[in-house]
Amino acid sequence: MIELIKERTRRSDDVIENLLEGQCMDPDSKYFGSVIDPETGYSEPSRGISIAGYFILRYCNPFSRFYNQELFLERSLIAIKYSLRRMHSDNTFDLTCTNPHDPTSIAFSVRIIAPAFRLLKTHMQKKESPTDLEVKVYNSVMDFLTKSADGMVGNGFHTPNHRWVLASALALVMNILDMPELMSEINSYLDEGIDCDEYGEYAERSISIYNLTNNESLIILAHELSRPDLLEHVRRNLYMSAKYFEPDGTLYTLNSTRQDFGTKTYPFVLFESYMVMAHIDKNPHFAYMAKVIFDMSSSNPYDINDQGFYSFAGRHVQHMEYTDIYKGDVDIEPFDFTHYDAFFPDSDIARIRDGETSMTVLAKNVMAVKYMFKFLSVHMMFLSEGYMEFDRIEKTSEGYRMYGKDSKTEVILDCVFLTEGAKISIEAKADQPYPCAAVLMFDKEGILQGDGYSLKTKKGKNLLVKNSKFSYSHFVKFHPYFLTIESDFTKDAYSGICINKAMPTDKNAFTVFLSAEAPFKKTIFIKKG
Repeated sequence: MIELIKERTRRSDDVIENLLEGQCMDPDSKYFGSVIDPETGYSEPSRGISIAGYFILRYCNPFSRFYNQELFLERSLIAIKYSLRRMHSDNTFDLTCTNPHDPTSIAFSVRIIAPAFRLLKTHMQKKESPTDLEVKVYNSVMDFLTKSADGMVGNGFHTPNHRWVLASALALVMNILDMPELMSEINSYLDEGIDCDEYGEYAERSISIYNLTNNESLIILAHELSRPDLLEHVRRNLYMSAKYFEPDGTLYTLNSTRQDFGTKTYPFVLFESYMVMAHIDKNPHFAYMAKVIFDMSSSNPYDINDQGFYSFAGRHVQHMEYTDIYKGDVDIEPFDFTHYDAFFPDSDIARIRDGETSMTVLAKNVMAVKYMFKFLSVHMMFLSEGYMEFDRIEKTSEGYRMYGKDSKTEVILDCVFLTEGAKISIEAKADQPYPCAAVLMFDKEGILQGDGYSLKTKKGKNLLVKNSKFSYSHFVKFHPYFLTIESDFTKDAYSGICINKAMPTDKNAFTVFLSAEAPFKKTIFIKKG
């Protein structure tokens, strides 16, 4: 695993070099010492602390090509000064777009700078005498940490994960500054209990953002407070997270309650948690998952999407100090994360995967079913009075069943995962005839073919299909795979009304309507080919 960490450092070095070039060096600028976000046109007050943490890690990390280069301490110093200038008199930062005088912006900053500070302190102690620049940076970080304690105490929080962010940051400051009086504030959060259920899911169900934030917080708390029991939540979450990998390498995000909902996200953000826990626990499964995630990433330094070098920048070895820079190797034992049938009733979701195919059944969300084969996916919704959110989900002998209703219809949806595809049975009950539709969304443009017709599809467009069978494939070259849809939705039952109710259709997908008049019992087969 040590070779993985070395390569990880090398990739991050490329990103940090760009960060160095992007740092504002105009002494007359309000943002002198920070990096301006090109999308917003400004820099958050906390940004300087984060930058300083990344730069200090380079200076202290013997695996980095920037090891012992004083330029990184010089740039760290002006970055810290930027954030100190932007700090309010109550020792908080603003989160510019939403949260003025925000204690959690301080806490997130502490979690980045504190590990770097400890590495710098260790680095200085190994010398006969530290340099003047090292002492200046050390004192500047101490100044920030001292003020941060005041900014984080008694100022509240906004979302569930903020409790653990604040508690973990306070624990770091408590131990670094020897402030045991902070323990009462930490306990005020911990006494609420960790919001992680028996399956490993956190309250916000945000696999690519806030679940990993919680994991990082609990790892810090377990270390700082000598509370290894807190790591049980992390272990459960990481094993659960392995059941959210899709066949195309993305993470399933449609059950998130936060801003990663429905986003196309790759699992590279999970690398650090798997790697750290692999070393803490000597867990070969977590080591394997860390290796799998790392191997998925692009080796192109100019690839700045989710698969590129940039995906590894933000959390670069944030917990290195906890594993003594990953000394001591960890065995890698293959862990099957591509074959399972997992039901998480507290999260209203079932996830089934068999190699290159997967199916998700989700209650309390309009995206009721997703089926994926390799890179092809189809989402199914049910349209009645509006798009229906099914109230509950239960496991059956064959698969999963969901129940939903609105003022017009009551619907039972049975979903069965098959070797060759999936079977979705729909029973729609109604006191009087009412137009409904099964709505299929394809997220890639491609070719739709049926009996006697073939057409190119475009995102944002829709089509009513009246015949019982059609196939769908996308435009990727040398990718001869397709999905075939077979159903008994074959009559034109108020199709115009259904389509008008649904307009405008999703701009990011091509939509197919299969309409019928409730009450009815109908079946859709999805077959891979």
